[in-house]
Amino acid sequence: MRPVFKTIGTALLAAGLILVAACTQAPSVGATASKRSEAGMQQVTGTLSYRERLLLRPGAVAEVSLLDVSRADAPARTIARQLIDDPSAPPIPFVLKYDPAEIDQRMSYAVRAVIRQEDRLLFTTDTMYPVITRGAGNTVDLLLKRVGGPETKPDASLTNTYWKLVSVGGEMYRHVGANREPHLKLLERDNAVTGFGGCNGYSGRIELADGMLRFSDLAVTQRACLEGMEIESRFLAALREANRYAIRGDTLRLLRDDEDVLGFEAVYF
Repeated sequence: MRPVFKTIGTALLAAGLILVAACTQAPSVGATASKRSEAGMQQVTGTLSYRERLLLRPGAVAEVSLLDVSRADAPARTIARQLIDDPSAPPIPFVLKYDPAEIDQRMSYAVRAVIRQEDRLLFTTDTMYPVITRGAGNTVDLLLKRVGGPETKPDASLTNTYWKLVSVGGEMYRHVGANREPHLKLLERDNAVTGFGGCNGYSGRIELADGMLRFSDLAVTQRACLEGMEIESRFLAALREANRYAIRGDTLRLLRDDEDVLGFEAVYF
């Protein structure tokens, strides 16, 4: 009888090994379907931006939605949505993954976005950004408008603006006297600078690149004045030292590295 037990035991062991191998190697139906579903997804990508110089506080959330906006008499249907916690400074990238089976080429689709701080709405899109169908692509950049805040005036143009001198070396300057006020004007077309220093006119060349600038070949008339000579000397020396600039609203700052050397205010005629 001993050989019979040995044969039965060997058979049971072999069957058990086959069962274990089958359980280990065969993927579940759900996992296979999930991979297949993920592989078939398509996406809409883009960025969110706003014009305000505003740093979002921790806790802010950007919400981007892909909507079916085909029916004017019914609420838009949400097809995909992405929540972005603590978004970075704009442009803020987003990716909306969607099932192409939900898209009907005869219908219209759009992307909408909002940014909230806790329960308060800060920014929202106020125009339609079509995607996917009717000639629209799968990439879109959204410009959000601030909600409930004061309108931000756009920054003045660095070039072709009359800049009145208001500070030298961090000290406020207020023009008095009969002479013209010290000022600066950068001419974009000729890469040139012209202006008045307080006693004499001046002109020269300007090089600009990504927040950097350099004045060169400054030529100054040779008048002698009873007033304005001291401020002119400091003004022109600072112009030659400046290598960076920053504009906010109607204010221009010229800097030497990180140090303010001259401040100006835009004047419109």
